[in-house]
Amino acid sequence: MTFPVSPTNGQTAIVAGLPYIYVSYKNAWQRIGSSFTATQVTINSVTSSTSIGTGALVVIGGAGFGTTVNIGGTLTLGVTGTNVGVNIGATDAIQLPVGTTAQRPANSQAGMIRYNNVGSNGLEIFEGTWTSIASPVYTVNYLIVAGGGGGNQGGGGAGGLIQGTTTVTAGVQYTVIVGAGGAYGGQAVGSGYNGNNSSFAGLLAYGGGQGNSSSGGSGGGSVQSSTPGTTLYGGAGVPGQGNAGGGNGGFTGSPYPGGGGGGAGAVGGTATSNSTAGIGGSGTYVSITGTPVVYAGGGGGGTNTGGGQPGGIGGGGNGTGGGTAGGAGTANTGGGGGGGGTQQGGPGGSGIIVISYIGATQRATGGVVTSYTTGSNTYWVHTFTATSGVYLA
Repeated sequence: MTFPVSPTNGQTAIVAGLPYIYVSYKNAWQRIGSSFTATQVTINSVTSSTSIGTGALVVIGGAGFGTTVNIGGTLTLGVTGTNVGVNIGATDAIQLPVGTTAQRPANSQAGMIRYNNVGSNGLEIFEGTWTSIASPVYTVNYLIVAGGGGGNQGGGGAGGLIQGTTTVTAGVQYTVIVGAGGAYGGQAVGSGYNGNNSSFAGLLAYGGGQGNSSSGGSGGGSVQSSTPGTTLYGGAGVPGQGNAGGGNGGFTGSPYPGGGGGGAGAVGGTATSNSTAGIGGSGTYVSITGTPVVYAGGGGGGTNTGGGQPGGIGGGGNGTGGGTAGGAGTANTGGGGGGGGTQQGGPGGSGIIVISYIGATQRATGGVVTSYTTGSNTYWVHTFTATSGVYLA
């Protein structure tokens, strides 16, 4: 068979058993299956592999592809002209890949899209993790620390600490409340105050107890006593958030020791002698920001005329003695205030809320945003230290 006379652009022919396509701008028949560079090629059908170099491929009519077409330019289906890589001029539908969760690509890349036929997953897109578009719910990690309790003669309890994972819905605003530290108390100023609660997405961490045996996220340490035979105990902590404060150990002689405030990682220390107050309970290491940080240490206990004990690691204020005020809990750790002597304890440290998630790009706003990479995963971290804020998922 010879080539047809007066062919039109895109016309195909079989000559000597080989497929050819007529390319009008070249005024030549091009064998299908060989590579060439084109500004634009319009075809009615392809039954063998072909390669379009840097030009554009326009498919018209009922054209079909028997094997593979490699396109270095743009692909236009059913319309002419395009300013995007693929332009489909149809009104019915596009058939996406359909498969189970287990059949997702092994090396998923950002922007991939498919239909997951397992449960209610439906249409999903890969953005560091596969996320359902029909139900745009994704998982976040959280750390919520409440404000530490103010010190009195006993150390203030650390703010309650909770951490874990929860789900949020894209586009929804979530109110973030970061608890302030509690005000100090003491002989000169009266009773102190518990720390304030912190909350996010229905999750609540309780403020630490003040250093007068008050209960809280972690309990406050006991005050001093000069009444012989009097044993005082620290306040209770909230289960899963903190620990109890320490007591005076029954020591009622001068210089009259107070108990240490409880921490997220350990109970507050109990006084071991008339001159040795209880130490603050230690806090807990958390790595949600990509670096291990200790939060929610209890305040150290104070004595009436001697020296105090150190606060717990994780922001607990140091205890003091005599007329010196107790040390303050460290801001944004939820540390309890240190116990004071004859004057006053120290204020509790404010809390903090941290939210993180895996993603190729940042998908939420709110707080101070940082990121870090571990292995093949990038984590986006939103840190809230102000009293109130909004996490826009």
